[in-house]
Amino acid sequence: MSIIIFLLKNWKYVLLISFSIVICFLISDNNKQESELNRKTQNIEVLNGNYSSYKSAFNTGLKTSHGKDSIIQLNAAKVQSLTITIDEFKQFRASDVQTIKELNLKLKNVQSVTNIGTSTTSTITTSIVYVDSTKCLHYKDDFTSVDGCFTGETIQLTVQNRDSLTTVVSRIPKHHFLWWSWGTKAIQLDIRAQNPNTKFSYLKYIELK
Repeated sequence: MSIIIFLLKNWKYVLLISFSIVICFLISDNNKQESELNRKTQNIEVLNGNYSSYKSAFNTGLKTSHGKDSIIQLNAAKVQSLTITIDEFKQFRASDVQTIKELNLKLKNVQSVTNIGTSTTSTITTSIVYVDSTKCLHYKDDFTSVDGCFTGETIQLTVQNRDSLTTVVSRIPKHHFLWWSWGTKAIQLDIRAQNPNTKFSYLKYIELK
C-alpha cells in the first residue's frame, strides 16, 4: 500500500523516469538497426566491387651497378572485408564451413576467414646438360627450381615455385580532419606476394560478427 501511495505522490517523477527508460530503449534499438543497415550496405558495396591489384616496391637489400638500392616491384592486392553473422556464414559459405570442420575448429571461435587465389608464371631459359649420356635440365633461381631428365621422347620434370604471402589487416577511418582521423568506415585486407611472378586471381576477406 505504501508503494502505491508513494507512486501517486510522485507520479510526475515516475512518469519522467518511465519516459526516459523508453527513450533510452528506442535510441539503443535505433542505433542497433542503423548499425545493421550500415553493415549490410557495406557488404553490398564489397560484393558489387572486387579486389584491387597494385604494385609494391621492395628493397632487395642489394646494390645496383650504380650503387643505388635494388628495388623490385612485387604484386599486391587489397579488398575490404565482408562482415557477416554466423547464420549468414553457414548459409552462404558452406565450403568454408566444411573447411573449418575439417581443421577440427569450432565455428563459434572463428574470427575471420580469408580466401586467396594465386597463379605463378615463370619464363625459364636454361641449357641441356648431359648426365651419363642422358639429357637433363637443371635450373634454379630465388623462386623457381626445375629438374628433369629425358627418357626417350619424354621428360619428367620436377618444378618447385617458392613464395611467401604477407597479409595486413587495417582500419579505414570514417572521418578525417587535418591530421586527425576517427571512426571506422571499413576493414581492409592487404596482401603481398614475395615472388614477383605471383599474381592474385581471387581475394576475399570475411569477418564473423
